[in-house]
Amino acid sequence: MTKPNFTQSTWEVTFQKIDYQNFTNLSSPDIYASYTHHYDWVRRREDVWLECRLSDSNKMQLTENELYIVQQHRTRKYLLKNLKQVELNFTRLALPIVLGGILCPLSILALYNYIIGLWIGVLMSLSSALLFYYGWIGTYQVALELRNIKINFLTDQTSPHLEYFITKTNQMILKRNIVL
Repeated sequence: MTKPNFTQSTWEVTFQKIDYQNFTNLSSPDIYASYTHHYDWVRRREDVWLECRLSDSNKMQLTENELYIVQQHRTRKYLLKNLKQVELNFTRLALPIVLGGILCPLSILALYNYIIGLWIGVLMSLSSALLFYYGWIGTYQVALELRNIKINFLTDQTSPHLEYFITKTNQMILKRNIVL
């Protein structure tokens, strides 16, 4: 077996003059195929189209194919083709309501029957009343409706930016489901 003889002519490279004004932005979603992000060997990051900061460590990002939810430095990724709908709901918290509703009368009863001390009874009844109030005030939650399950993420407050983000996300989901 003989080694091939590489000459200078096999390594020559021809350059063409390229008109860069006719090129579009390479980050445009029309340039690359949307399915390539699902392959591990393609290391191209998707461009973030829309971002909503819920707090310092919590945010939501929308890309062409995915919805990212970052909560306390933990990132969850959901494909838009698996989502049916994203909505913002108000909910009352059941666990603080139940605990506060049970502990407050029991601590008041124990206070009146001299089972516990005065200040401990007062503190227990006030703290359980505040716990009940916290549950009754409630909070907002972002609900992701997947094909067969519903996932809820609690948020501290609602804002016009969050509502706009959810509206745009639902439009992207509808657009993606019509195309597919």
